[in-house]
Amino acid sequence: NGTTDMQLVSTKTGSGSYLPLSFWTNGTKQINIGTDGNVDVTGNIYQNGNLVPNLVTLLTYTLAF
Repeated sequence: NGTTDMQLVSTKTGSGSYLPLSFWTNGTKQINIGTDGNVDVTGNIYQNGNLVPNLVTLLTYTLAF
């Protein structure tokens, strides 16, 4: 989108339905962004090689830097 950001967009064609955006690896859906905006993560979240127990902790840790 211009020079200010990069976008990966899931959209619809014609009268079709909006679809979720999913990321798969090893035959398993790992991340799903639903049409309602909810994000589901199947695996663990790591930052700098350290396991982060949940996304709230990840965001708090990141913002504390």
